[in-house]
Amino acid sequence: MAQRAPPGRRSPVRSTGGEVSTGYQKISVNLSDEVLAALKEMAARDNVTMTEALRRAISTFKFLSDSQREGKAVLLRDLETKETERLVFH
Repeated sequence: MAQRAPPGRRSPVRSTGGEVSTGYQKISVNLSDEVLAALKEMAARDNVTMTEALRRAISTFKFLSDSQREGKAVLLRDLETKETERLVFH
């Protein structure tokens, strides 16, 4: 039985040159101390790597901003007070 990659992950693919590619690119980013601290906090809280925390953050932001561009409202509701706020992404 062939193994399948976990959701959101690609199976390794052999290129014509024989190298194995996972479909991922390694990049370098510059983060402020504040943003880096937030990333570390998210990773620790969810018990994932900083790479996975960053992937989740990017995917979440893309989903929310795409939804807004499609004319949908993104709402945040306080479950105790029932106060609702509309989030706007620029």
